[in-house]
Amino acid sequence: MVGMFVAEIEAAENKVEATFYVAKTGMQSLLGDETAKKLKVLKIGYNVASVRQSPGPFPKIKGVLVEIPVNPDVEPVQQPHRRAPFALEDKIAEKLQYLQDQDIIERVHQPSAWVSPIVPVVKDNGEIRLCVDMRRANQAVLRETHQLPIIEELFGRINGAVRFSKLDIRVAYHQVEISERSREITTFIAKQGLLRNKRLMFGISCAPELFQKVMESVVAGLDGVVIYLDDLMVWGRNLEEHDRRLKALMARLHEFGLMLNKEKCVFAVPQLEFLGHELSSSGIRPTESKIAAIKSFRIPNNPNYNYVAFWGS
Repeated sequence: MVGMFVAEIEAAENKVEATFYVAKTGMQSLLGDETAKKLKVLKIGYNVASVRQSPGPFPKIKGVLVEIPVNPDVEPVQQPHRRAPFALEDKIAEKLQYLQDQDIIERVHQPSAWVSPIVPVVKDNGEIRLCVDMRRANQAVLRETHQLPIIEELFGRINGAVRFSKLDIRVAYHQVEISERSREITTFIAKQGLLRNKRLMFGISCAPELFQKVMESVVAGLDGVVIYLDDLMVWGRNLEEHDRRLKALMARLHEFGLMLNKEKCVFAVPQLEFLGHELSSSGIRPTESKIAAIKSFRIPNNPNYNYVAFWGS
């Protein structure tokens, strides 16, 4: 050992005074276990010796800012806070902080005309999903006139396709930023105070049409692309055509900064399940899981039931 000294070190907002030992043959700096714990860069548990980093802002579609149309004749409603079970309070606080760190929600520092309560939903893995009860606020939200496509429209152009790819947009609504003046109606109350959404959210009655409109503008002009909300499908009459269309779509998504859910994406397959239908070179038909209940339906045995006319035989 050459010597030792005491110095203050910090990580993020955490500071600690630590003793440093200098070794003549030392090759790299080492952070001790106790010091790492005090700096809160080492967490012992299921993720042993893991360094935790604060999440950055969640990505958003570049150049897109949507307006939530609100009927000014509807009287605003300020609903009270709904108390959550004590066992969920820490998880709710952690979730709200996470959403703030990701730039999805923001604090409200002044009175709001609209206030809605939150409803925590416990998922199977023990995590929670925070939902805003927008039923009262939706009475003032005007529906977007943009129509959602129907299956016949989406699949009507698919003729002779032999290769398919499916892309899933990750947490799609949160990638769409809403304007400053549209955020007040999304205001909700929690134990931590008033907060509101900066991104489009589930629960707003016009959200599906708004998102469909945005995505159609993103992929406008691309051939062989079918889109329904956060699901995109690319098809081609041969592998070369499919790959060319897929490459063009990926370049467009990259241009707008969209993030995909890698686990749910499927590439260049001869058969694909999309929106409850099975697509292949043989044509389009409903998936077996969608019609299993109909196939297994019992034969009517009630003498007063006209099953001859029902079954058409």
